[in-house]
Amino acid sequence: MLDYSGRLCYTKHMKAPNNQDHYTNIITSLVNAAVMHTEGVSADEVFLTKPKKFFSASNVSIFFEDNNKITLDVYIDVVFGYNVSQVACALQEKIINDITENTGLTVKNVNIIVNSVIFN
Repeated sequence: MLDYSGRLCYTKHMKAPNNQDHYTNIITSLVNAAVMHTEGVSADEVFLTKPKKFFSASNVSIFFEDNNKITLDVYIDVVFGYNVSQVACALQEKIINDITENTGLTVKNVNIIVNSVIFN
C-alpha cells in the first residue's frame, strides 16, 4: 500500500457500470495522490471540474473494460518552467505503477490532458 504524506483528494463520482463501484474511490484517490506528488503538476487545480465522459470524477475519467482493464483520462495543469512532456510522462508512469500495485487492475491507457500552464 502506498504511504503518501500529502492529503488524498476524494471527489464525487457517477455510478460506475458493471458493479465496479468499489474501485472508483480507490482509483480516484491513487490518481489524485500521483497528481499531487508529481513535480511540475499544479496540485492547486486538482478540484476543478473537468469534462465528463463515461464515468467521471473531478479530474479523472475512468473507462472500465473487460478482463479488469481500465483506461484513464487525467486532466492537469502544469506549472510554468517545467517541460510539459516530461511532467506528463512522469505522471503516466506513476499512475500506472500505483494502480497496478494497489488494485490488481490492468491499466490499458493513461491519457494525460494538459488544460493549461499555470504562472505563479
